[in-house]
Amino acid sequence: PTGGIHLSNMLAFMKAGATSLGIGSELFDKKIIQKRDSEAMLNHFKLFAQQMQLSK
Repeated sequence: PTGGIHLSNMLAFMKAGATSLGIGSELFDKKIIQKRDSEAMLNHFKLFAQQMQLSK
């Protein structure tokens, strides 16, 4: 699926059988980008990666 994928619901999609997710604006947090905080952005990406690992 694409659109509407968030940290709070992506695990449910994967457990329901999705083999991939289209994540756009939720992956690229506008507030973090505006602050130009690369460490916060990396941590944000890691949260998504951790959720993907939980689905395995």
